[in-house]
This record gives sequence, C-alpha cells and structure tokens, in this order.
Amino acid sequence: MGSYLFQRVLREGKDSRFNKIKTSPPSFFTAFMVQATWVSLCLLPLMALNAVPAAAFAALPRAVRLTDVLGLTLFAGGLGFEVVADRQKDRWLREKRAKAHDEEFMTRGLWGRR
Repeated sequence: MGSYLFQRVLREGKDSRFNKIKTSPPSFFTAFMVQATWVSLCLLPLMALNAVPAAAFAALPRAVRLTDVLGLTLFAGGLGFEVVADRQKDRWLREKRAKAHDEEFMTRGLWGRR
C-alpha cells in the first residue's frame, strides 16, 4: 500500500486526500495521530519479538514447521492479492481520468462487487 501511495504522489505531485484537512491544523494533526497510532499498533508484535533476548531463541528447535510454511504462504498470498488489487485500481483510475468509462465503483477484477 505504501509503495502504491508513494507512486501516486510521485505521479500526481501531491496526495489530494489531504487537501481539505491541510487547511485546518487540528484536523491535520488528528489525521496524523490516527495514522501514527495505527502504525504503532501494527509495530507492537515486532517490538515484542525483538524484546526477547537472543539466547531464548537458541533453545528452540531449528526445524521448519508446518505453521511456518502456512504463515509464509498466507503472507505471500496476502501481499500478492494487495499488489494485484492496487495495480487494478490504479489502471481503473487512469482509465476514469481518461474518460474511458464513467463507473462510480469498480465492477471488475479483485475490487469488483458481485
């Protein structure tokens, strides 16, 4: 998601979602703090894992378990789904700007409603 938003800002020169709230410092601060809180919450499991001393991991068996494979497969599938969905959405938005369609919502691809 971050790379998608970064590419969009590079292409358009700005993030239009913030145009309205940038004029109001309290609104902009609130939006910033909500995002910072979300990032912090997502970061907590990694921080907790990094707080465990390295010696504690030395006692663990080194074999790859089924849960490891399942977790990595789930991660790769989710990441792939997000990348495909972001590319489809970006293409749809470019087509909308070029007046190739007048759909209000995507009706095709992973974003399609059925």
